[in-house]
Amino acid sequence: MLLNALAISILSTADAGIVTMVTPTGLPEYGILVVATLIWLLSAKEILSRSKRWNESLDSSLKMVTMPLLMTFVAMVIFKISNL
Repeated sequence: MLLNALAISILSTADAGIVTMVTPTGLPEYGILVVATLIWLLSAKEILSRSKRWNESLDSSLKMVTMPLLMTFVAMVIFKISNL
């Protein structure tokens, strides 16, 4: 009897501590930040490519930064189109 009461109290306290979390499927609110940063970096790349300071290291660095942002932008566009 005591074991049964102990089991019921453990189950009730364990049940009271359960919290459900739901995350909505969708794009984050920071999508505009990705787009603005991508536009800014691509503009900087165009301007700097005509400069005297342009070299292979700068080109590599800008490609390394813009590629993940470009892939994120493409994924956002595909997601928006698929939700129509």
